[in-house]
Amino acid sequence: MDLVPMEKREQWNRLYDLYGRLLTEKQREIFELYYHEDYSLGEISQLTGISRQGVHEHLRRAEAGLLALERELSLLQLQTERRQLLQEAFRHFQQEDWKALHDVLCRLWDMEHA
Repeated sequence: MDLVPMEKREQWNRLYDLYGRLLTEKQREIFELYYHEDYSLGEISQLTGISRQGVHEHLRRAEAGLLALERELSLLQLQTERRQLLQEAFRHFQQEDWKALHDVLCRLWDMEHA
């Protein structure tokens, strides 16, 4: 199996969740087999009847497409920033730091209404 570090795999899957529908059908199929089902490039080649190099190319095009969409739309970045602010808000709530909680909630509000 071709190994992809877990953090990188999670990043690709998050991008795919946001933008995957915008890829071609073949790119989605290969991406899902590789990242979701953990098939190797060779196994995908056998399943799809595409050369290993062709599978690699489809996968790289899918990844490039996902990155290009993120550069244009920044949905993953915004999602990550929201998550961090929510975690920070929860921490302030647990500490009963109402001023800090208010500030974080204002930042979240501004982010949603920018």
